[in-house]
Amino acid sequence: MEQNQRLRACLAHARKAVWVLVLAANACAAGMPAAMPLGGAWRFRLDPGDIGRKEAWQNSDLPGTIRLPGTTDEAGVGEPASRPAAGMLTRVHRYAGPAWYQRDIDVPAAWRNSGIELFLERVVWESRVWIDGRDVGAEDSLGTPHVHDLGRLTPGRHRLTIRIDNAMIHPIGDRGHLYTEHTQTIWNGVVGRIEARPRAAVRLGLVRVFPDAPAHSVTVEAGINGTRKPTGGSLELVVREQASGLAVARVRQELRSQSPAGPLRVSAALKGAPKLWDEFAPRLYVAELTLTAGGQTDRRDLPFGFRTLERSARQITLNGRKLFLRGNLDCVHFPLTGYPPADVESWRRILRIYKEYGLNHVRFHSWCPPEAAFQAADELGIYIQAEVLWIDAWMAGMHRALGPTAGSPLGVGKQDRSIDTFVRAEMRRILDVYGNHPSFLLFCIGNELGGSNFDVMGQWIQEEKTRDPRRLYAASTARAITSSDDYTATHQIPAIGRARGRIEAGTDWDYEANYGRAPVPVIAHEIGQWPVYPAWSEIGKYKGTLRALNLEQFRAAAEANGLGDMDRELSAASGATSRVMYKYEVESFLRTPSCSGLQLLSMQDYAGQGEALVGWLDSFYEAKSTVTPAQIRHWLGPTVPLLRIPKFVWRNDETLSAGVEVAHYGPARLDAARVAWRLAAQDGSVLAQGAFAPAVIETGGVTRLGRLETGLRNVESAKQLTLTISLEHTDFANDWPVTVFPRDIPLPSPADVLVTRDLPAALSALECGGKVVLLADRLGDKSAAKLAAWLPLYWSASFFPDQNRDTLGAIVRRDHPALAQFPTEGYLGWQWYALAQGARGFVLDKLPKSYRPIVQPVSDFHFSHKLGSIFEARTREGGRLLVCGYNVGDEPTRIPEARQLMKSLIDYAGGDRFNPLQEVSRDLLMEIFAAGPAPGQ
Repeated sequence: MEQNQRLRACLAHARKAVWVLVLAANACAAGMPAAMPLGGAWRFRLDPGDIGRKEAWQNSDLPGTIRLPGTTDEAGVGEPASRPAAGMLTRVHRYAGPAWYQRDIDVPAAWRNSGIELFLERVVWESRVWIDGRDVGAEDSLGTPHVHDLGRLTPGRHRLTIRIDNAMIHPIGDRGHLYTEHTQTIWNGVVGRIEARPRAAVRLGLVRVFPDAPAHSVTVEAGINGTRKPTGGSLELVVREQASGLAVARVRQELRSQSPAGPLRVSAALKGAPKLWDEFAPRLYVAELTLTAGGQTDRRDLPFGFRTLERSARQITLNGRKLFLRGNLDCVHFPLTGYPPADVESWRRILRIYKEYGLNHVRFHSWCPPEAAFQAADELGIYIQAEVLWIDAWMAGMHRALGPTAGSPLGVGKQDRSIDTFVRAEMRRILDVYGNHPSFLLFCIGNELGGSNFDVMGQWIQEEKTRDPRRLYAASTARAITSSDDYTATHQIPAIGRARGRIEAGTDWDYEANYGRAPVPVIAHEIGQWPVYPAWSEIGKYKGTLRALNLEQFRAAAEANGLGDMDRELSAASGATSRVMYKYEVESFLRTPSCSGLQLLSMQDYAGQGEALVGWLDSFYEAKSTVTPAQIRHWLGPTVPLLRIPKFVWRNDETLSAGVEVAHYGPARLDAARVAWRLAAQDGSVLAQGAFAPAVIETGGVTRLGRLETGLRNVESAKQLTLTISLEHTDFANDWPVTVFPRDIPLPSPADVLVTRDLPAALSALECGGKVVLLADRLGDKSAAKLAAWLPLYWSASFFPDQNRDTLGAIVRRDHPALAQFPTEGYLGWQWYALAQGARGFVLDKLPKSYRPIVQPVSDFHFSHKLGSIFEARTREGGRLLVCGYNVGDEPTRIPEARQLMKSLIDYAGGDRFNPLQEVSRDLLMEIFAAGPAPGQ
């Protein structure tokens, strides 16, 4: 009983805060100003000792000044930064605790008979308001505006005082993105709109629009705010196309016909079938609702869209067409301000970048964005998943390097009254405030809530689904699935198996065995997480409230190890490897018929949690020059050709055979589509080509076209080829690298070259002035194996410190004569995949800054060692050494790439061009091959 009373109280509190938050209202009454903007100079005072309420600061003028909207960080108020923050950007000025803001407002005579409310668009965390010293209450939403009822005020001047406390009001932890220093900051202030608004005595409250596309109708539900529901007056609804302004429905109802209980309802039939809203045609309508009662008029204009969203056991459909979500995570990265923008144009810029890269979906990871983000998504056709929070108790013990988790959170639904009351109220607020937006497709309580009570959360989800069926619901990402869930975003389907993470050197596989048995549609959760070495020029972009002092430290370490001027080259190589992996993963989900989409983590860098620089964009949503939007769209768009190829490395005595498919989630089926394929060399010469018979490619799934086959005997020498699949007369195309090696690769055996695994024998030969190819894949200790991995390390070396790899791909200096006979890109392509299993890399920090290894693994930027897996040097005695850390010596006929690399290295060592310039002493060689760096260095 007590729990139910608390629940009813928190939901009542949510309703009170919500009713005016559905876009700016029109004039509340004829001739009455709609709102009084309150931006500008405010009086101000910090309250670090929390003495302001005891001393009644609301009753006198505050001594300082600050500008709102804005934050204390932007005003340069707070503790200045003295050292870099660990694992994240550093606030230039940091303040936690209460701060007081105050100004005088002049109430116009026209507002004499109106109530007045104060609208604060976004606050962290609690706002308490006084008017003329009278306490009007507090609000604590993090995802919706704070609205305070000031009551009726006499015309003239009044003192308005706001106390904002950005301390942890409810113990939810400080790792989730709505309240954290790792991405957005825990700022103090008010951002977005700050307004005083008049309100009629009888006025519209929460208004919800329920479009019914199949029935060609709209029902609007409106709460009434006032002492009692009016018995006289009318409610008029006009529905217009937003673009043309054309009225498509109009109805007027007398209030006396309405039920005295519950909200008012009015339905309107359209003159014809509505234009549907989706990513391809984001057509919007406006519901103009006008309440006339008690001699006053209140009107609300509410943009909305017609769409039919449904789900079956394993499919999400929108307007009757299966949907594949091509999503990205937004974790609140706004390093100039430390907080998300509240203006539509800023969000248009971001979401246009999404569209440019082929995306149609954004998951707001453990937070909910301002109104402007929903409005921009409505306009551009982006599907939104909004969330409440992330209770991060599981991270507290696992990632001690981040420090203790503030608040010691218990989890959701575990009878922590503060947490549960806040979460329950915040769910209702978010759904009511933003629920009319057609872009608001998915709702989830939060991220990875594994320590929470899923029975309780499932009950909450079911209640919200019943109350508002306009979207799909889930309790949590990546953990249990409740009976109320409509979908799940996960990496592991409970009791079934993994939903991402499989990696092998081929694409002739998918996840259908797992996805096809899931109880709800599955979206692949947080795929990617492949870091890219930073370009140090990015440091200069941090000119706002945050500084990249951590990156400055990493740059200094790189300079100390001779890498200071190599950041662009390291970034390009690691970025290429990251691109290969993102493409590989995305295609695996497109090949899986029952997959409902994917969510990248992410296309932009994540500045916190150990500096996870995993994007092809930086934290400013600006490109790193490692990939173009057109390249991304080839494999991350509505229509993507796919290849099921068993391997990327072939011999020329084999017949290349692969399945060809097209994943098509476009607006309509493709009739008589002609799919062609082409196998070409790097110089553009075509070795083989063909086409499939014209086919119908239905939208909403994967169409198998058949197999391509071609012999490879005309490839006489080792070659890097590109296999391209394209839909003729369209921009839809995709390609894959194929490396072909001869069946017979004779190994040279020059008399003057010692090829050995034995380090003492190699040193003896060098001291005699000999030439040595040292096969070093067994030298060094286990740490050396972490320095030549093919797969980049995951997410962040400091956040996940105990990985079996410390590198981000490698620079392959393909023009070096040692690789003249080994076809390769300038990075680790798939022909290096098998070679790198068990390979060794070596620390070359003590060699001169100008020294460049032939194959240089990219040491993660937390370490920035100069590494070499293939490198050369000379000794004082004139000996010449070529080192190879890849296994090319054991049964080299086992894989053709090993034999070909061996041939290329030995040919080089036996020729006249083998003349390394860098001299290395015996002692340094012994040190290089003894061990790698200590763990974590």
